[in-house]
Amino acid sequence: MVDTRFQTGREKTGGRTKKLKTQVKDWIKDNPGAVGELLQKLYERGMDGDKDCAIYVIDRIQGRPRQSLDARVSKEIILTADDYELIAQLLASDTKLITEGKNGQDSEGQDEALQGQEA
Repeated sequence: MVDTRFQTGREKTGGRTKKLKTQVKDWIKDNPGAVGELLQKLYERGMDGDKDCAIYVIDRIQGRPRQSLDARVSKEIILTADDYELIAQLLASDTKLITEGKNGQDSEGQDEALQGQEA
């Protein structure tokens, strides 16, 4: 049986396209003088007052300054009157469920479970 997946004499067709970063690196290798010209134009435009070009050139020469994130978290919880009312309702409903025996056992089952613990 002949393997036809890779036949000799045939060029590779199709496949995955290169990522943009790889394409840019390949272009820089192929056009080394163009990079210098591009940087010169960016420098000139920055000197003429283009803020974005100036920032880009400075970032490339001196490096971008570190940017810190404010990760402080406040531990203070502020509750409104509505929050207090909701909490009171929830506590009251939990108490009502326990006293009525609706937490999974009937009231007789609770009494038996309590008597079993006391013994």
